[in-house]
Amino acid sequence: MVYVDHILAILCIAVATYLARYISLRYGHKLAKIEKASTVLRSCTIAIITSLVTVSLIPVYLQHNMEIVIPTTLGVLVSIALAKKLRNIGIVAVIGLLTYVAVHSVLQYLVI
Repeated sequence: MVYVDHILAILCIAVATYLARYISLRYGHKLAKIEKASTVLRSCTIAIITSLVTVSLIPVYLQHNMEIVIPTTLGVLVSIALAKKLRNIGIVAVIGLLTYVAVHSVLQYLVI
């Protein structure tokens, strides 16, 4: 079954991500002189990534399956706590994923 709203959301996020990166690369040297524009572009990419994570988490929480909700919540909380400190979204994502996998594995071991 094809969900049109999901496809539209994916397309909107893809276009917004592309535009944020394109504008930064194409006009970055000019926009760097304008502090407000530079701040907006930096915030834009984080906002887009945050929206992707949020859209991905909604179905998880709607399932009410604690075997998935607990590790997901802990992974997100660890990621949020580390995001400001590490300032590297790749490392934060990997640590959040490892947290999810570790907690999920422990819960699987305890449940079985």
